[in-house]
Amino acid sequence: MTLVQQEPRAFARQNDSRFSVVQIALTDAYRPVTSGAFTLTENYALTVEAFSAYLNLLEQDGLLLLTRWLQNPPSEEVRALGLILAALDPLVSDPAQHVVAFRSFQTMTFVVKRAPFTAEEIARVLAEAERLKYDMVLAPGLPPETINRYARLPEPVYHITLTHLLEADDRAAFYATYDFDVRPPTDDRPFFFHFFRWRQTPEILDNLGRTWQPWRRPGWGARPSCSTSISIPSPSCPAIPPSGGWPRGSWSRRWMPWGGRWGGSPTRRPSISAS
Repeated sequence: MTLVQQEPRAFARQNDSRFSVVQIALTDAYRPVTSGAFTLTENYALTVEAFSAYLNLLEQDGLLLLTRWLQNPPSEEVRALGLILAALDPLVSDPAQHVVAFRSFQTMTFVVKRAPFTAEEIARVLAEAERLKYDMVLAPGLPPETINRYARLPEPVYHITLTHLLEADDRAAFYATYDFDVRPPTDDRPFFFHFFRWRQTPEILDNLGRTWQPWRRPGWGARPSCSTSISIPSPSCPAIPPSGGWPRGSWSRRWMPWGGRWGGSPTRRPSISAS
């Protein structure tokens, strides 16, 4: 085994070798659907271009593994499948023959092949899922009794939702009508955890004061709110001293960017360092 400490995209782009397994491990902590401004975080390891690069690292019978946290209602899992399908589209004619998914109570794992899964491989997956008490979500020819038998839900919502996406004749229509924005992220829009739609704004406002955070993935408001709060007062505050000027020797006179007089030169400022 060779340990390489490198950003996944850079490794995939620079490496000419082929591998039997490429695993996109679940390294980030669980963040519920009320994770706020974290939704604005860019993640270039989870884009269509990234997954295309990962698939190019595989041998013909190699496996790409991706594990993500379960969210309710389904969001992260739907976007993950969308990424996989978008990356498979240029390579295969029927993506449904190349994807297997199973879940526990907390996570879902996708297994992707460049070549179609064989009947023997599916039988081995089903046997291991039964031994490890995993619920199956997707697989070619999936037996219904394997879907919701261990970590039981009122209905197999993950299987239903992901099957609708997998079998959709028009994925763009599926994305457009889904409750969340689950379109596959690209390098031009690398926000894997951002699911907000502006049409949800009335529901957000209607639930203000009724819930801890009124809507799932509410980080949509962080950027405009911060920009507004900074841009409106900042031009005027330093330029307008109080009536009569700053008192001599006051903290404000010592530390404000201007010395308390219109056009005064900057004085000492506190410094901030990071380590």
